[in-house]
Amino acid sequence: RASLRDESFVLFPQVVHRFAELPRKELGLQDFTMISWAIAAVDMSRDSFPNRSLEIITKNVLDNLRTGGLVSARESFLACIAWACGKADLRGAAGQLVDLIARVASAAASPPMLSPLQHQWPQGERRSGWSQRHLTMVAWSLVVQGRYNSTTAAFVRETYMSVRELYQNCPMEGVSDMLPHLDQLDTIRLALRCLPALGRVDVPPITPPPTMAGSATLDITESVAQRQAEDALRGLGLGSRLRSEVVLEGNLS
Repeated sequence: RASLRDESFVLFPQVVHRFAELPRKELGLQDFTMISWAIAAVDMSRDSFPNRSLEIITKNVLDNLRTGGLVSARESFLACIAWACGKADLRGAAGQLVDLIARVASAAASPPMLSPLQHQWPQGERRSGWSQRHLTMVAWSLVVQGRYNSTTAAFVRETYMSVRELYQNCPMEGVSDMLPHLDQLDTIRLALRCLPALGRVDVPPITPPPTMAGSATLDITESVAQRQAEDALRGLGLGSRLRSEVVLEGNLS
């Protein structure tokens, strides 16, 4: 989180190696979420981890999810893992993990898209509570990794169109509440227009409302909690001491 990149390149391989030595069921989904996010945030490569340690823990998480872990898996963890796998270009078991997460996300998407597909998902995989932001993170990961089939291609297209409608209908929502980042949406739109596997669809661009264009374009998160904290500090007479904090590189938000 502090973006200590040099220290991360020394510490993370040791941490991942230690997790790889644990029994499979002792590796929690939250543990792997934090590890994968940190790896992606400091731009580490899968080649930075000797002895296949990263592949081992990725496969362990995949096996845990396949053997019942999906029932209790938080969608925020799954979305973050998918994002990290795409950002760090993780392959092997990570690709299978993204495929599994995409299936869960597809099953949680809008009813019009799911109507012909719902019968395909095993019981227990269908999840609720997925925000468009999390769905977009999964769709973005599928795009950057090129993992397409008829179902995931439809999921990517429908996710983009649903988010475009969301931007048009909910202009005042905070970015971190439900609206995905525009850079991810731009990548998805370019893929939809250019890749045969996605149908080369001429989808319209997403234009954020003027009230949020500045922060959304710069990938700055502005949540309800942040605004409430700012109001509280101003109410205490500390408004003159407030400073903007902007992180443009190396972070999910």
